[in-house]
Amino acid sequence: MGNLPKIKVALDLEEMDVTNLASMAKGVKTTGDPDVTNPSVTDLVLHGQADDLLDCHDQRGTNKSPSLTRQETVLKNILIRSVTDVGLDVEKAANKVAIAQGDVAAGEAVVLRCGYKLKKKGTKPPREFEVVGSGPGWVHIRVKSVGSRAGYVWRFGITTEIGKVPTIFMPMLFTLECEVIITNIPRGAILGYQMASIVPVNLTAKSSPNPDVSKIPPLGAPSKGKKPTFTANVDPLHWSDFIYDVCK
Repeated sequence: MGNLPKIKVALDLEEMDVTNLASMAKGVKTTGDPDVTNPSVTDLVLHGQADDLLDCHDQRGTNKSPSLTRQETVLKNILIRSVTDVGLDVEKAANKVAIAQGDVAAGEAVVLRCGYKLKKKGTKPPREFEVVGSGPGWVHIRVKSVGSRAGYVWRFGITTEIGKVPTIFMPMLFTLECEVIITNIPRGAILGYQMASIVPVNLTAKSSPNPDVSKIPPLGAPSKGKKPTFTANVDPLHWSDFIYDVCK
């Protein structure tokens, strides 16, 4: 592409809840587009898949049977695959337009008019806190180690949709390991997970009781004699952003 940056379509679909995924899919439009002339999946088929998923999701509002839950999962995966395939077609066409016109903005316009979003540059998050795997009633989560003497606090709760902070949390867990498996989770429930690390306060007796805020360890400001100092009514834990998972 010469000196032109490559256009990337945002296709982070796995974490989207059913309603938002279906809404996004129904907003895709390639029919009659002058540049995306032969998409992998037509608008008619794609929108029909979105409607099928929404119908199944509505049925699950009153019927939580395992068979209907499995059907919803299958329909969601089908829709994700279709939206992804068309998104890659759009991405390819957008880059061709950008090259032909020597203008990235012209290519980006293709992405936007087809109902997709542009992948933000440099925002790919490091995999420091993630769901490793999950199954019927269980989830395996881990965080990047912050040190050999560190501890980890985990908190989590059920929420109504991905991206929404839980209002009620289950009992917090503490481990000296940087990963944990949680069992006995209600099947079909959406959970938000958060973690905070605890590291020793390794300071000398001459350390200042009021250090630079940017250098305060995750738990407790240091004081003379290596004694952590806390402020009343202030949560000392530096909690991560939430990650979410739908229990199978």
